Amino acid sequence: DSPVPGCVPEREVVTQALLVLKWGGVLTQGGRAQAEALGTQFRHEMYPGDSAGFLRLHSTYRHDLKIYASDEGRVQTTAAAFAKGFLDLEGPLTPILYSLVRTGSDATRMLDDSSDAADDLRRIKSQLHAALGEDREMGPALLDAVCPARPPSQVQSLRMLGSPLQALRRLWVLMKRFLDELKAKSLMPGCESLRLYQGESLMLVMERWRKLTRDFYKPKKDRFDLSKVPDVYDCAKFDLLHNHDSLHAATLRELYLTAKRLADVVIPQEYGITVEDKLRVGAYIAKHLVRKLRSDLLASAFGQNMADSEVQEVVISLDSSHAKHLSIKSPGRNVRSRLYFTSESHVHSVMNLLRFWRTEEGETFVDEDARAWLARVAELDFLTQIVIRLYERPHLPTADENRFFVEVFFSPGAVLEPSRVPRNTVRRVRTGSAGSEEELAPGAGHSVPTNTTNTASATVPATASATAATATKTGAAQPIPSPALLAATPPRATGIPSVRSRSEHAAPSLHALPPAELRSLTVGLSLAKMQRLLDSLVGFCESLYVRSETPAFSEIASVRGTSVAPMVRCFSD
Repeated sequence: DSPVPGCVPEREVVTQALLVLKWGGVLTQGGRAQAEALGTQFRHEMYPGDSAGFLRLHSTYRHDLKIYASDEGRVQTTAAAFAKGFLDLEGPLTPILYSLVRTGSDATRMLDDSSDAADDLRRIKSQLHAALGEDREMGPALLDAVCPARPPSQVQSLRMLGSPLQALRRLWVLMKRFLDELKAKSLMPGCESLRLYQGESLMLVMERWRKLTRDFYKPKKDRFDLSKVPDVYDCAKFDLLHNHDSLHAATLRELYLTAKRLADVVIPQEYGITVEDKLRVGAYIAKHLVRKLRSDLLASAFGQNMADSEVQEVVISLDSSHAKHLSIKSPGRNVRSRLYFTSESHVHSVMNLLRFWRTEEGETFVDEDARAWLARVAELDFLTQIVIRLYERPHLPTADENRFFVEVFFSPGAVLEPSRVPRNTVRRVRTGSAGSEEELAPGAGHSVPTNTTNTASATVPATASATAATATKTGAAQPIPSPALLAATPPRATGIPSVRSRSEHAAPSLHALPPAELRSLTVGLSLAKMQRLLDSLVGFCESLYVRSETPAFSEIASVRGTSVAPMVRCFSD
């Protein structure tokens, strides 16, 4: 009814609506082949003895295996492909995914929830915008504002960029030039029949680049959106790997190199500019995963079902009374594996905690040489891995602190630059569909670039998989059930983790390209020391949560006997 007598009420009429639907993307056939190959490689390299022995352990309920994945479809697909190679399975991935990969609220809380860090992430992005949005050349002031710890990888990228603002302007010009090249190609005869990688049309490629170009820079505000730098980099890498020979775009290679140098600075710094910020953001994002890893290690060593574990697990094992009937000579031999597949944000967070956390007594997860090497790693690529292995020296007394020891390994994943990939390494392989073929290039582990409905927005989303697996080792230290984390991140893949899959149904492995080797980050890390480190880190994570929820945190801390401030002791590269 009209509030004024005699007046006809005005009706609001919708004249325009914008609907944005986000789709996480689909892992390409090349990415599946890479993940499966890595699973096979992991089985051969991380477990002692021949492959058949390990598979027999699994088939006779002596392999306690749990696989967790975040809610992203491409992450779950990566987990299933890895499991297929890891366990030498056959057939499609869907049954493997539903029977072996755990998802749900517990996995999402551990591997997909970063909401607690939202305020800090917004603050950090605002600081990056301010620092990189000024027209100033490389120098101490810029380094202090962007990367005060001076990691060599970021210093080198900034040095090659010169003025970050001028680099952003140069990137925008290159994007417009590339878009003009695509438009010119669309006017050529026969362009309608051109089909690019994964069946993408030239018009769809143009739409995703047009949307990126429009969102990257707002001329009226004279402002660049740094959050689009990873999207530009992903799309440039995707097209350079998969569509370069079809597009024949002269600008694409320079566009990729410029975007990469910016991404090498922006992406790692989004999770903290200072060491303190990196620890804080890492603790907010990875706190549930850290607690789970701590309980995994203690359960492996002492057979405990930890009450404070993030996830209560049911273990099905062999009934030793049936061992004789099954011709099992070592019923007591068991292996424990935990695999975690997650996103880039969680992998960056875990790595920051491993690199920079330090107890009051000065104990650290990684040694100085490893920390210096990590500072030179520019990018966490597709199938980035963090592996934790637990060993036992059974000849030592049970109470001896050195009876159990831990090794932590890391690989930045598939890191070969697409601009250096020889064109003859591109092969066509059958993908399983009748008569269908797909072009595989080294580092083909991308998600397909995706469009948001009605806006033609396109991104190459970060497919990530973090995995963990137990590893055992022969020699003086005998294997015990041992959890390990193998984390694989977004599909910014540019090289295949090399191994030739033995599965007849897997896509053929690509030419032998150099893999990113696993590198040890620790020297002489006893389980007792690892537990002290994890206990103090979990305490730090919980203290942040209590502080954010309870104003009177200092009173609670004093009652509990917790000393919070000294926990935030850290070091820079």
